[in-house]
Amino acid sequence: MAIRVLIIEEQSINRAGIRSHLETDPGIEVLGEVGDAAAGLSAVNASQPDVVILGASFCRTRGEPVLGRLLRVSQPPAVLVLSEREDAWIAERVLRHGAMGYLSNDVNANTLASAVRQAARQEIVLDPRLGNRLLRHLASGFPTSEQDPPQVLSSREMEVFRLTGQGKEAKEIAAELSISSRTVDVHRANIRTKLRIQGTHELMRSAMEWEHHHRHERRLRAFCQERTPLLLVEDDEVDILSVQRALRELETETRLVVARSADEALRFLRSPENPRPGLVLLDIKMPGMNGEEFLAEIRRDPDLRNLPVVVLTASRLEEDKSRMYALGISGYLMKRANSAEFLEMVGLLAQYWSLNEPPPSPTPKAKS
Repeated sequence: MAIRVLIIEEQSINRAGIRSHLETDPGIEVLGEVGDAAAGLSAVNASQPDVVILGASFCRTRGEPVLGRLLRVSQPPAVLVLSEREDAWIAERVLRHGAMGYLSNDVNANTLASAVRQAARQEIVLDPRLGNRLLRHLASGFPTSEQDPPQVLSSREMEVFRLTGQGKEAKEIAAELSISSRTVDVHRANIRTKLRIQGTHELMRSAMEWEHHHRHERRLRAFCQERTPLLLVEDDEVDILSVQRALRELETETRLVVARSADEALRFLRSPENPRPGLVLLDIKMPGMNGEEFLAEIRRDPDLRNLPVVVLTASRLEEDKSRMYALGISGYLMKRANSAEFLEMVGLLAQYWSLNEPPPSPTPKAKS
């Protein structure tokens, strides 16, 4: 029987390329292709494919939610992740979460068809360009917890590993940790042994990949643990649901306050019982007082004028953008119809905002 394959990939050009590759193989039947995570999960439950080819954009750092859901359906498929990046840490992460393979988007038709057959046989598939290091790492026989540097390295080795990932030389690490360069070399040798890494160059590359990956994770975690509310000024229920879903996918503890009109938002902001939001997401086109009028109003209010505002809109008009920036917005974001793109946009905003220094609070008014 033919191997039944479903494609879940947000980019239509990538979906078309994957389909054209697979349709040349008589032993593979392409059931369909979707560009949305929710539609993809519904299609998996309905058609029960043998293999799902999943775009890497659906695999997020905080638990790979789409991948996890695919593997929790009643008859879970084998999942192959295709990515534009050859990232060893992302590859390890998706394999750790249950994917059967990780390949580059530019694989040829024969390689992709062969990977589908291997995945259908429950065999691990890995892009050969990731090198022998990851293959040795994954096939070493150690428990997964021992493969993660914080679990296997001592606290001092972890410091050296992190600083190495920041591109620092041995003498710079020695000065920062108040140890000798020789001691740094000893720690690096121990790190290579414990992580099964060959050579100093490979250690540098591995440490930099790890630091890059976990820097984004730390930033996202900082935003997700922020307790100040996020105020969304938006009247479109679909867009409200999109923001709520994105924050839920990011597992954030941030409280979302929704104001469906500018007047409602002003009442919330001016009520002394309500906490000051750390950020306002503002739509421009709303009935009654629009986003531009709302922004002009809070810029005239001495208690609200420093409030950071990011516009979230469907308007591509340059005049809208110019007027909003003239009123002191912190960013201008276009709404995404694709849920994966919307999640990525909110995730990137969250990572940036975790680094942002908030404006000073207004000076309390003296009591008369």
